[in-house]
Amino acid sequence: MSFPKDTTNNNNNRKRKNDEKVKKSETELEEEIEIEFEKEKEKEKENSNYPTNTLHDPEDETKEKLEKKKKRNNETSNGILKDQNFPELPEMNLLKQLEHGSTTKYDLTTGTFKEIYLENFLCHESLRVKFGKHINFIHGKNGSGKSAIMVALLICLSAPTKFTNRGSSLKELIRYDQNRAKIQVLIRNKGVKAYKPSKYGSTIVIERTIYPNRSQYKLMNKKSQKVVSRRTQDLKQILNHFSIHVNNQCVFMTQDTSRTFLNSSTPKETYQFFYEATLLRYIEELLKSCKESYQSTKKVYSKKTADFKSVQKFVVESQARYEAAKDQGKMEERLQQVKEEYAWKLVKEAKIEIEKLKIILSKGIESIQKLTELFLKNKEKQYTYKEKHKTYNKEHSTTNDQLKQIQEKIKKLNKKKSQELRKNSGISSKLRNLKEDKERSNKQKQFIEKQIRKQNKDAVEEYQKKKRKKEEEMALLQKKIEEQEKLIDEVKQEERKVRNDHRNVKNQINEYKDTINKSNQIIHQHEKQIGIYRKRNHNKIFNFGGDRSKAAHETIQRNKNKFSQPPMGPLGCYIKIKDEKWGFAVQTVLWTCLNLFLVDNLADENVLKQLIKRKYKKMYFIPNCYQMRFTEKKYTVRLPSYKTILDVIEIDNDIVYNAVINIGRIYQYALVESYEEGQQVLHTKKDNVSIKCIDPEGTVYDYDGGTLGFVPALSNDLKFTKEYGPLIEQKQRDIEKQKKLIGIEKGKIQDIQQEQNSIKRQIEKITNKLKKLNTTKSRFDRDQRMYKNEKIKPPPEVSELEEQIKEYNQKIFDYDRKIEELNNEKKENQPLIQELNQKIKSEQDNAKAVLMQLKKLKGEFAKIEKKGSGITLGIKKNLNQIKKITQNYNKKKNVFTKLVKNYEVLYQNATDLTATPYISKKNPNKLHSEEIQLTEKLKIAKEKNDNKSFQEIKKDYLMNKKKLKDIYHCVQNNGKLIKLFQQSHKERVDFHTEIKDSNSLQLSDVFNDFLGMRRLTGYTKTNHEERTLELHLEEEDDDESEYQTKSQTRRTKTFSGGEKSYVTVAFLASLWQLMETPIIVLDEFDIFLDAVNRKIVLDLLIEQAKENTTRQYIFITPQDLKSLKNDKNVKIMQLEDPNRTQMRKQLSQKH
Repeated sequence: MSFPKDTTNNNNNRKRKNDEKVKKSETELEEEIEIEFEKEKEKEKENSNYPTNTLHDPEDETKEKLEKKKKRNNETSNGILKDQNFPELPEMNLLKQLEHGSTTKYDLTTGTFKEIYLENFLCHESLRVKFGKHINFIHGKNGSGKSAIMVALLICLSAPTKFTNRGSSLKELIRYDQNRAKIQVLIRNKGVKAYKPSKYGSTIVIERTIYPNRSQYKLMNKKSQKVVSRRTQDLKQILNHFSIHVNNQCVFMTQDTSRTFLNSSTPKETYQFFYEATLLRYIEELLKSCKESYQSTKKVYSKKTADFKSVQKFVVESQARYEAAKDQGKMEERLQQVKEEYAWKLVKEAKIEIEKLKIILSKGIESIQKLTELFLKNKEKQYTYKEKHKTYNKEHSTTNDQLKQIQEKIKKLNKKKSQELRKNSGISSKLRNLKEDKERSNKQKQFIEKQIRKQNKDAVEEYQKKKRKKEEEMALLQKKIEEQEKLIDEVKQEERKVRNDHRNVKNQINEYKDTINKSNQIIHQHEKQIGIYRKRNHNKIFNFGGDRSKAAHETIQRNKNKFSQPPMGPLGCYIKIKDEKWGFAVQTVLWTCLNLFLVDNLADENVLKQLIKRKYKKMYFIPNCYQMRFTEKKYTVRLPSYKTILDVIEIDNDIVYNAVINIGRIYQYALVESYEEGQQVLHTKKDNVSIKCIDPEGTVYDYDGGTLGFVPALSNDLKFTKEYGPLIEQKQRDIEKQKKLIGIEKGKIQDIQQEQNSIKRQIEKITNKLKKLNTTKSRFDRDQRMYKNEKIKPPPEVSELEEQIKEYNQKIFDYDRKIEELNNEKKENQPLIQELNQKIKSEQDNAKAVLMQLKKLKGEFAKIEKKGSGITLGIKKNLNQIKKITQNYNKKKNVFTKLVKNYEVLYQNATDLTATPYISKKNPNKLHSEEIQLTEKLKIAKEKNDNKSFQEIKKDYLMNKKKLKDIYHCVQNNGKLIKLFQQSHKERVDFHTEIKDSNSLQLSDVFNDFLGMRRLTGYTKTNHEERTLELHLEEEDDDESEYQTKSQTRRTKTFSGGEKSYVTVAFLASLWQLMETPIIVLDEFDIFLDAVNRKIVLDLLIEQAKENTTRQYIFITPQDLKSLKNDKNVKIMQLEDPNRTQMRKQLSQKH
């Protein structure tokens, strides 16, 4: 262990070092204050509601931050401020790349849909659709799942479920009887505009799995199939990068949105559509959020200015406290010096005590070494005696081994001797047994010889007589059995003939009964039809929908005041036929809309459903309703060259007339008198529209690829007739004919039943006869079995007894031979036993000599043990002396270790107080008393300063000073920032109004261009204050125009059905021109269009899409697309027809 050297003349050095230490502590204190202050500032920023970028200290900023701030200030002077609330759109990046000429790597299809995969989603079990890069058409029948593709796109791209109008929760989108649904959407990600291609690759896979109570996302790289992210926040970043706005109704126009927009949209609704499509609403919301952040920073500014004055007062107070506490600091320094001197004085005294104990311990070690030398000598003597003991043990063990070997030999010889003796005893026992068997066989031989002599010859003759008699009786029974079997076969043949006759009669009766049942069914059907005709004759409403339509009509009549416009229906009541010949044709074409009720709006439809539900609880049903504005005028329709249903029917009500045109598919069917006329019309049609022909019986002829297909009429029940009286009389005449036919058939059945009864009696006689024959035959069979089982015992034969005598003679001979062999074996064993007795005696003599040798060795061993015990006693004495000395040594050693530990503690305490050792000449008791006096004085001084030390008072003063400085800078900077913010916000609001005006003007110009394609002119009138947008149409005064009136301006309310549909589609296409999005999806855009206007709208959409090559279009329609021409830019996809039986099963399982 190394101890510190004594230093007595180092007071000056020590004072100088203490002064340096005080200076260092002050600088460290200031650094700690700055660190703590920064932490408190960060906590304030985290807890505050205002943004973190509004408060900052320019002194703490780096050079890079200051340079950025200068750039930002320069931008604000030019009227441009870029902050986090106004993100730069990805389209701006594209424009910059085009300006710099970096368009070589730009892919125009970036951000478009490549493919969609559905699994257990709505009606699709598994569906994969690959989209074209430009224009896509998806068509199919109702229920095939077209709209489900659009719903899947929206749901996969994180749109809310309510936006799709397909339910209120995600679990309703899972296919029936399944636990989960899965959607995968693939987005193209090539070129300059690609989003993080190093992570996502050339194709981004967005996968969403829907469970009954949750859903999860996966964003993957298609090539590596690696999951990049699972967060919706990353998905939103991808959509924002590609400008895919899921909640924008103009980008993703659902089925319900297109219906309301294309059919009945008010000016306010149209303005909202325009405002959302052009992202003006999005910009307006950003401006509102900026204003809120501006107000929050203003509040912080006012709060900080108030804090500055209060902190300034507190700094003055802490400075005065710091100046008053300087005397306390000097006392603290003197107390520290006394503590150091006292600590090093204790270290020196502990060192002296340790040196004294060292000398005592060295003497104890010398005495222990002498005793150990004596102990080692005695140990060597003990070792020699132990070697002698080992040699004795070896000799003793060898003699013992010899004795054991001899004893084992004696045991083996005794075993052999006993074995030979057992053999002799076994041989003698066998000899006794053989002699007994020989005597027994001699006695049996004598008994058999006596039996042969007494045998009787008469017993053999009696046995032969019994045998002959049994054979004769068996032959008689066999003849009787054969005769009975012949009779049974004859009776069975007769039974078969009779049963065949009975079966034929029974079949005839069943045929007559079937005819009676069929005629009864016909009578029941006619009676049911007569009841229906009577109800229809009494009430015309019953003809279209039955009791349900009647109940719905009655509820409407009773509750007219509850509707804004009373519903009208059913539609069949308002339709009249000019010629009843075309009744079935009209009925098949208008089959879907005859039972419909017209409703002005959705609210009236809901009122009607609630009234029916409340009134008819047991017979609850939902009437088929169709929404249509009652305020619309009658459509002006251009009729085609062929004859249609409008030529045959009369409709007095204009609303019903408009509804039939919208729903009834009147242009798709041509009325013809015969099959030949239909063939001629289909081959010579001029209009470029796909039509079908229908004859007066309701049969449809469809021309498809050179062949005509027939579709039979939907119903044989004619609903369009004036009187039902002749029909009722015709049905009654048919009922009387059927009743007469039933009477004739019943008479035939009575005649055949008599013949059937006679055949039954014959069958009973034959069965009784068969029973009797079978009983007699079974009796004969039983007697035959009894004779067979009866056995006759034969007499014993003499030859067998003689053979037994021969066997006994042979046995006696064998017994004599074995007895001789055993006697010879017994004689051979006697000399072997004598040899074994001699060997046993010689081995016993050897064992006696070995025992004498063992006694001599035991005497020698007793002498060696006496000498060894004396040496062991001397060794024990030496050990006891060594133990006593070592115990004393260990006690002193423990004291020494305690002193060393105490010294280390004292030394550590001294070094903690000061690193340099200082030994004073003063007594330690005096130093200790001085330390107590100083502590008491310091205690009194601290009580005056709230129990704070001088360093703590100094720290508080510096902290408050730093805080005041920071608040001053913060207030100064926030004042500048608020001015800049106010100026930039005003500029952006002005810019927003300019965008609104420019967009409305541009929309009107583009809208007029699209109307010019039909030789029309028009404009849009936008009022941003009232938030309305109206569509106006200006008619040209031209000889070739459809309207032969003067030039005038009309609103959308005055448009016809075709005009309205075209104008709304033109307005939608002009909105697309103002939008920046890579995708447009439109569902059921042509539901309100006739064939002519539909073709014009399709051509308009395709031409507009071809002009914009950077955008992907997806159009969904339920109608046929045969009129479209083949084009490389257009991809047409048709979905399979729905499985109606499976849909019914689904509905039944849900209910």
